Order: sequence, then structure tokens, then C-alpha cells
Amino acid sequence: MKRMLALAALLVIGTAIVPRPIVAQVTAELFIACHDASKVARLDVASETLTDPFVAPGAGGLNIATGVTFGPDANLYVTGRDNSQILRYSPAGAFIDVFVDVDASWLFDSRFGPDQKLYVLTNSTVLRYDQAGAPNPAPDQVGAIFSAGSFSGNLRGLAFGPDGAAFVATDAGVIYRLDPISGSATGFSTGPGFHGLAFGPDGDLFAACPFSGQVVRFDGVSGEQIGTLASDLGYVMGIAFGPDGDPYVSSGFLGLIYHLDGNDGSVVGEFACDYAGGYGPCWITFRPETTPLELKVIATPSTLWPPNGRMRAVEVSGVLIGAGAGPITGQYKVTDEYGRVQPEGTFQGSPDNTFAFTVALQASRHGGDHDGRQYQIALTVTNHTGQSAGQTIEVRVPHDHGHCVR
Repeated sequence: MKRMLALAALLVIGTAIVPRPIVAQVTAELFIACHDASKVARLDVASETLTDPFVAPGAGGLNIATGVTFGPDANLYVTGRDNSQILRYSPAGAFIDVFVDVDASWLFDSRFGPDQKLYVLTNSTVLRYDQAGAPNPAPDQVGAIFSAGSFSGNLRGLAFGPDGAAFVATDAGVIYRLDPISGSATGFSTGPGFHGLAFGPDGDLFAACPFSGQVVRFDGVSGEQIGTLASDLGYVMGIAFGPDGDPYVSSGFLGLIYHLDGNDGSVVGEFACDYAGGYGPCWITFRPETTPLELKVIATPSTLWPPNGRMRAVEVSGVLIGAGAGPITGQYKVTDEYGRVQPEGTFQGSPDNTFAFTVALQASRHGGDHDGRQYQIALTVTNHTGQSAGQTIEVRVPHDHGHCVR
């Protein structure tokens, strides 16, 4: 009970891009599925640096790269159209494993939804998988099928609206909204033939239209077409909004990434991707922004009394805030002002990102030590993506009982 109260207290306490200023100190990393080259490139928008390849051609068996997205585990998931697999790569681009062997051919866009499940488009169905890669169909569906509506045309684009519902677009020019529970499809809007979809910061829906070379804007609630944001972009396939609030689009046959002004659609900048003819850059995504972690820690007791020379058990407990789903690990090191009792070690956290461990400290101090003996306990806790946070707390053996807090 004391530990629960303590943790509750903790929570209460606590190349060529046309130059244009990017929002200060914002890290913007755009990841590009390069279709025919079977690879993934990475564009650092702020520094205008292209890492090509970020995922090497054919790495892990990748064959025709289409969808690209980041998962709740911060890893990169890439759809291989012709090898019918979802491949998982580390945040640094190293191949990890085959996340899903899909029982279907011709895979396209893929995204993790607000439910942290992976949605994958085939020509005619929307598939869904849980975080372990197991099929997660909608009620009354089989296999991994989330939606098998009678879609007009071939499915190409996928985005999730502010209400959490999935929206899909076809190359025949129809956008559908999918019921979050049943997966049933309802017509939302129509246009000149679509590939990529993305919701903007204002809640409007934007669609890449390869056959007309346009980016078209729709009201995100009613589906009414508001107008054309940009034209003459070539065979535009993917669209994603950056941390600066502007849309970025890929032009497959031109091998270009366009940075568009979010207000008037003018081309702010363009970047050339290396590709050997045919389809070049297609679906794109930004790496999600990382929220700094916060570590809250307490020691119980934080004061050792009486100073009788005995070893006392001190529980160190805390919580790593903002760690997300996944295991946490930590290490600690005690620094004794007297240089005598200095244990160190490692510990494992709980699924709720809390942790607790015990250290033995000596309840003694020199008689002439008027400010008491001080133990500094330094901790570093790391989440499943490799982010860390640290904090140092103090345990004291006071000089006299009047300064003791039990």
C-alpha cells in the first residue's frame, strides 16, 4: 500500500530543396517507399539530407516496396507488394524479421490505426493484424479481413480520421469510410482517381490523384470537395503531412518529392530520389515525433534513523512517464559520501512502466558530521525503443533526531 501511495504521489508531482525555413528545432524525417527499386529512402527535411538507401534494396526479401509506416514499437514496417509480406526494420533501418506473411497478393498502403493494429490494403480488401502479427478480422469476417466491401476500383490509399475511423481510396476515384467496429464501407466522396490519402492539421482530407497530377482537398466531415490544392505534379502517389503542417507528396514517374505550402499549394521545394525509371517514390510517411520521457522516483524511507550502524532496506520505486507500450529496464548506482556502501545493479520494470527494487544502506554517520551522511542513488531507465531518462535521489542519515523525518 505504501508503494502504491508513493507512486500515486509521483504521478501527481509530476540535393535540391528550395530553401524555406522549417519550424525551429523540429525533427522531420520523411520515409519513402521506392517502388521498383525495392528499397526505402529517408529524407531529413531540416538538413535537406537524403539517406538513400535507408533500407537497402531487397533487404529481408523486400520485393516492390509500397506501404511504409511506423509501429507502436517505433520500428519501421514496409509492405512488399510482390513478396506478399510486411517486413519489420529497426529505427536505424536494419532488417528484424517478417512481421506478417500475408495470404494475398498485390499489397499496397499500410498504416497502424489508433487501436495500434496494422491495416493493410490489397486490391479488394482491408486486412488487419494485431501487434503480434496475428490476424485480427472484424466481426463476421474470416482470416485477417477487416473490410471486404464491394469497392469500386482497386484500393490504393489509407488514412485514419480524427474520429479514429479508417478511410480508403480507390484508383477509380471513390473514397470510403469504414466503420471502426464492423469494417462496413460507406461512400464518402468521389474524384479523379486516387492513391495516397492524408488528413491535414485542420481535419480536412487530402488525396493524391495520379491520373490528373493533382492534390485534391475534401471537407473531413461532409466529404464535400473543397478544391484543388496543387496541380501539375505528375503521377502523385503518396501524401503525408510534416511537423511543419505542410503536405509532402511523391511523384512516381518523375522520381520527385514535393514540399507544398499547406495554404496555397505552391511548391516550396522538391527533392529528387534515385530510381531506375518506372515507378519511383510511392507511399510515404513521417517518423512520429518523440515525446521526451520523464522519470519520477522516490526512496522509502528517505531518512535512516537511528544511526545504529545496522544495514537498512531502502525501497526505490518510480514510474517512467511517456514510455509507451513495452518493457522498461534500468540501472542504478549508489554513491556514498563516505565511500563505503556503494551498491549498483540493474532492474526490470512492470508492464505499466513502474518499477521497484531494494538497496541495503548503512544507518550510521560520524559524530562530527553535522549535516549527516548522504547517499546519492543515480538511476537511468530505458524504454523499449531505446529512449532513456535519468534522475538522482538522496537518502540521508541525519546528525540528530531533530532533523529526522521518519
